[in-house]
Amino acid sequence: MRQGSDKELIDLISQIDQKEKQRKTNKPTAADEEVDKNSKVFTIKPEENDGYITVKNNEIFIKDGEDNGQQPSLIPNDNLTTLVNGKQIDSETIVSEGDEIRIKELSNSSPYHILISEDKLKVTFQLKKKLILKEAAPTVKLKVDVIEITPSLEIQSELLKVREDLIQLGIRLEINLSAIMTELLQPTFEEIVIVQGSPPVQGKDGFVEYYFKNKKEEVYEEVGGKINFKNRFKIPTVEAGNIIGKVHEAIEGKEGVNVFGESIYPKKPKPVNIRAKENVNILSNGQIVMKLISSKILLVT
Repeated sequence: MRQGSDKELIDLISQIDQKEKQRKTNKPTAADEEVDKNSKVFTIKPEENDGYITVKNNEIFIKDGEDNGQQPSLIPNDNLTTLVNGKQIDSETIVSEGDEIRIKELSNSSPYHILISEDKLKVTFQLKKKLILKEAAPTVKLKVDVIEITPSLEIQSELLKVREDLIQLGIRLEINLSAIMTELLQPTFEEIVIVQGSPPVQGKDGFVEYYFKNKKEEVYEEVGGKINFKNRFKIPTVEAGNIIGKVHEAIEGKEGVNVFGESIYPKKPKPVNIRAKENVNILSNGQIVMKLISSKILLVT
């Protein structure tokens, strides 16, 4: 029994020594550390007279240490901008009850994004999740973290605000208010198209459609054991009255319009240029017809 009591006393003294060393070196021991698995930050339970930081109901509370107790400190979060008395901290910082602590990312901002595409042909709307402080039990050291929640919005006022924002941006086309309202009522937090312009429809260049090969063919024939170079070109031959092709005139495109109501003009199509020889007629409907005699034919375009 006595031996057991001595061992217990030794253990207590050892624990006190460890805690005293902890106060001096500011390093937590394994017995006093708890790891927050979500933020992967070591937290230290405050001892008697120690100050602490706690987070509750989206607010940070600080209690100063008393007598020789430790003063609480903040550890910066790489993903957040932590301001102490208006200045950003980038290393562990001791704080006290009178300090103003603010997380920049929690500042009041619009609950949605409005984005105009680079080609100015569409506007998208995306609802954002709300960031709030992650609650934390009292600890001597704290790395502030946040969590995302679905925002609670007044649908009618937000709908009117989105419309007003779009007007301020200079949007002139019809706004899909129904799509916005649906997203506000049943959030998906995905980008949705709320204004859609129309791209221009490009025209078509003019061209000639041939119903035969409109070019000379070079054919080498052997006559009497010799190559006939003189009559090596073969020119297409057609009968009188045959339709040998058709001229397709250029087709103009159609204007488009961007989300600002500005016209987008299509490219000017190239006209068709054709010069027919004397044995060819080009009719008003574009058909190319041989005259009354059969002939070799070659169009120049």
